[in-house]
Amino acid sequence: VTITPPDPLAGDLLFCEYTGFSVPGGGGVDLSTREWTIDGEVVSTTAVLLDGFSSGDEVVCTVTPFDGTTTGIPVSTSVIVGNTIPTIASVFITPSSPTSDDTLTCGYSGFSDEDGGEDLSIIRWRMSSIPGIVGTGATLSDAFRGGDEVTCEVTPYDGTDMGAILTASVTI
Repeated sequence: VTITPPDPLAGDLLFCEYTGFSVPGGGGVDLSTREWTIDGEVVSTTAVLLDGFSSGDEVVCTVTPFDGTTTGIPVSTSVIVGNTIPTIASVFITPSSPTSDDTLTCGYSGFSDEDGGEDLSIIRWRMSSIPGIVGTGATLSDAFRGGDEVTCEVTPYDGTDMGAILTASVTI
């Protein structure tokens, strides 16, 4: 019995396949059954599992051989569902044409995590005149002068994995 893909993520289609069905003496019809469980709860008896699982779940497929007369010994395999990488759609800074007296606010939209992870995204600020990170959190003020390019970086984070960083920049 195999489950494909072997390293599934939430949102994947899972397939339960098996080989080696035989009846002693030959003949017999393969009427074997499948049973899917998620963390011990039966959820389906089909060949394909479409949904219902998320990061960290143990998904088991059990095939019970049956030839129409005799039931054989069930065979199982399992996989642990991995965490999906979170994403964000866009990052923006307001005001869009700031002066050195303004407080900048970094925002983002479109946080998505296929397995329902919490939005714990990280906001960092960088400035062209100072190396490294100059601030964290949604706002930045009193740290720049005219001509500085200020960049806001947002790293999508679900508490387990970090996604691809998106940025927005403005010039003071």
